[in-house]
Amino acid sequence: MENQASLKNIQTEQVPDFAYSKIILSELRQYLAVTECSPISIKIVLRGEERYRVENHNYRLSNNSYIIVNQGDQVETAVNSKETVNGLCIFPPIDLVNDVFSSYSIKSRRDPFDASVNDSFFTTHLRNLNQTNLGKYLNANLRSIIGNKEDSFDFLEFYIGIAEAMSVDQLGVEKMMAQLSATKRHTKEELFRRMMTVKDYIHDNQNNRLDLKQLSELSHLSKYHFLRSFKKIFRKSPYQYLLSLKIQKAEVLLKKGYSYNEITEMVGFSDVKNLRKAVGQRDRA
Repeated sequence: MENQASLKNIQTEQVPDFAYSKIILSELRQYLAVTECSPISIKIVLRGEERYRVENHNYRLSNNSYIIVNQGDQVETAVNSKETVNGLCIFPPIDLVNDVFSSYSIKSRRDPFDASVNDSFFTTHLRNLNQTNLGKYLNANLRSIIGNKEDSFDFLEFYIGIAEAMSVDQLGVEKMMAQLSATKRHTKEELFRRMMTVKDYIHDNQNNRLDLKQLSELSHLSKYHFLRSFKKIFRKSPYQYLLSLKIQKAEVLLKKGYSYNEITEMVGFSDVKNLRKAVGQRDRA
């Protein structure tokens, strides 16, 4: 496959006293590349779809989704599209990321003087720009990044913000994985990825009725193992999780002036009476 790609480094200057960094804005139609030892990076799709294989795990990135690739990972990138796929790849300075991650890791420990913290390691999984600290930080800065002028953007502050958001998100992931009973880290990470896949599916299909068989198949686990793992990570069953999403959406629509009758249909609730009761119980909680 002959590459049909435009790759442009839009970072106009390096960050003094830190390792190399860059921000690549891409326009791709046909593209295939393999990187045996990748630098740490954040892969973001703004429009279209890109496919990645990172350390033998496959990821399909579409609009407003991203993944974090760790330093040294093997990465395969593939795009095959009739329409132009727009993406952004951010390569932060690895020493800055390690420094910030180490600082946040030490703060989270009982002994703040225990400095025995490894270099940064981020659990690679599909993430949404609207649902994470890093995603929200990037959303707030994307326009400035892409429209950057020579002297109008502070790259050091930008990368510090990125490293801080990455660290906070990863510590949250660590807390969730700690709830799982598996002893090996790679097993916990695999279970976590599978539960996040199911969670994203629930978000994308919150007006539909949940099918336990379908969810367990999506996680490649038995029904029992799936239910147990999901509840350990999210502290709710899939049904309770879906209900909380519906109520949150209903509350937003109520503030916008929609009636209970309208909202019942919009959020896929069973009936108006049950919706009123659920919203009331949440308000009293």
